[in-house]
Amino acid sequence: MTRLVVAGAGAIGRRHLAHIDAHPDLHVAALIDPNPATSELTQAPRFDSLADCGEDADGIVIATPTQDHEATFAEAARRGWHALIEKPLAPDLASVDRMIAAAEA
Repeated sequence: MTRLVVAGAGAIGRRHLAHIDAHPDLHVAALIDPNPATSELTQAPRFDSLADCGEDADGIVIATPTQDHEATFAEAARRGWHALIEKPLAPDLASVDRMIAAAEA
């Protein structure tokens, strides 16, 4: 069973939640979204930020606003998680370069 955190519960994040729920080998470990109303989208625990999340996971789906991708990915990389990041990857090339450095570290 692969445990995934979903960051962002907008339209794209909700689509990812549905696909994970429908797959027999995947499990939603946590939802990261600052809106308390999104708790009803999944039985997994909800956290305001990834820094608040203590759940164990294998990877993360980052479907937050683009300007938040870099910080969310950096935290996921520190945890050693695999990541699927929605496009665009980052708002600028410098952010992408820092994300690559975080992955390499």
